[in-house]
Amino acid sequence: LAPGAFSPTPESCDLLVITVEPGMEWLQFGAVIPSYTKEKGVTTAVLYVSDYSKRARAYEALSGLQSAGYTAYPIFGGYQSDSYDSYKTTSSQFDRRAFVEYLKDQINALSPKVIVTHGVADVSGAHSLVAECVQIAVIECPSVQKLYCFGATEETTPTVLDLDTPLNAYD
Repeated sequence: LAPGAFSPTPESCDLLVITVEPGMEWLQFGAVIPSYTKEKGVTTAVLYVSDYSKRARAYEALSGLQSAGYTAYPIFGGYQSDSYDSYKTTSSQFDRRAFVEYLKDQINALSPKVIVTHGVADVSGAHSLVAECVQIAVIECPSVQKLYCFGATEETTPTVLDLDTPLNAYD
């Protein structure tokens, strides 16, 4: 693909990364896209719940994805909050019930087997809210076999990627 060119958003995927805002797909889930999407060829979709209603943030997201070799156009949810740090503010402005329905619609349309998202104990109110709502939504989404929440390893063995493994897809 030419610089700046993207293929359409996948109609279905095996892996869905749900992140509140551009940048978190790298900060919290940094090895997921390079390791699974690029190296292992897992069909992946990225859903940004918000781009802060700033075109520059959407462009940053696109640039970051393309620099890692991810070429499918992501989904931008368009949700906004006056304070992403505040759970209460974000919860009221996202309209929790409608947001869970939105997530169910997106998940059912894409039929991912695996979802990666934020953790409920995250200090960011928006991250906590999204993690809670994703957990509610996947209950009614039969395709989802695994849900990974950032930092949530209680009573389970965490999945840890070996960051020393060479990624041949990147030469």
